Amino acid sequence: MDKALPTSDVGDSTYIPENILSVPPNLSMEAAMKETKLVIFGAIDSLLAKTKVECSEIGILIVNCTVFDPTPSLTSIIINHYKLRQDICCYNLTGMGCHTQLSIRSGGSAVLFSNKHSHRRRANYELLHAVHTHRDSSDVAYECIFREEYSDNTTGITTTRNLLIAATSAVEQNLAKLGFLILPLSEKLLVAKKLMKMKPYIPKFKRCAQHFLPHVVGKRVLDALQEKLGFGDGDMEASRMTLHRFGNTSSSSVWYALAYAEAKGRVKKGDWVWQIAFGSGFKV
Repeated sequence: MDKALPTSDVGDSTYIPENILSVPPNLSMEAAMKETKLVIFGAIDSLLAKTKVECSEIGILIVNCTVFDPTPSLTSIIINHYKLRQDICCYNLTGMGCHTQLSIRSGGSAVLFSNKHSHRRRANYELLHAVHTHRDSSDVAYECIFREEYSDNTTGITTTRNLLIAATSAVEQNLAKLGFLILPLSEKLLVAKKLMKMKPYIPKFKRCAQHFLPHVVGKRVLDALQEKLGFGDGDMEASRMTLHRFGNTSSSSVWYALAYAEAKGRVKKGDWVWQIAFGSGFKV
């Protein structure tokens, strides 16, 4: 950690769990569960208070945690704590990496989606497109992030030098699919024209998405995305400040970045918000 932090672009006020800072680190299930409940219940309590939605109205519960996978599951813990409906559909996503955003350093977020027409006026956003890319069939992509046991019998997440290569390839494939859905016709024609001439061309995604919020996995990845997609420093501010203030909050980081943009008053009515998450597998 002493070697990683100075070059990670993480600020001094970044939160790190108490059990990780203790000497020696407390890696017990009890400590992990305490941290989990603090984060999850805090996020859900805040969400329910803001939306004024009753627990009895919730029919689907989806919970993602990058690594921690207790029994009973996190969905069961939430259902029990909030006494949710007996017929609720629940999905517990673990081991899917940061891609499932829909912890390196603990952080959490809770988001409420609804398909009820009566909720339309209360909604802040409308989900227009969801594009997924899986590169698990590639050995290079599959092996770039792994959870394994080390020689001292501790477990951790190992990343290889192929991470950036795998991420770039997966993101490029995802952008090709997404671009077909959201780019204006003029940009699509430019892409086709350049392809016919075998010349590389980066579409101007800024023409259709006013806010770009990638997963804040680290400074190097953000730098690569900015250079690849041609975004300016202002476009990357929300993600970079999320990394600086909170660190890599793993599978919730795109929502932290959105909250930053909202707090700055930059998200206007009619704006398109583009969130992109990626993680082990490799998946986007």
